[in-house]
Amino acid sequence: MLNISRQSISKWENGNCYPDLDNLIKLSDLYNMSLDELIKGDKSFQEKIIIKETEGKTYRWPWWIIFPIFGMLYGLVTMIINHF
Repeated sequence: MLNISRQSISKWENGNCYPDLDNLIKLSDLYNMSLDELIKGDKSFQEKIIIKETEGKTYRWPWWIIFPIFGMLYGLVTMIINHF
């Protein structure tokens, strides 16, 4: 229908090259989808990927901050004790 060789399609599928703009427009017309959807893929699939990426990230509390905090508390306690 689009006069695209099977070798070209095979290269697209293997990621060796990408279709040119003219072919992208023809494909978007054939499948009744926007160029954005055609290039970026399925939006629901993208949302699942984004959710999974954010689920895996956890906040790690910087454990090393304990040392300055204890140092300041020690200094404060010694100042109070030496004052009396």
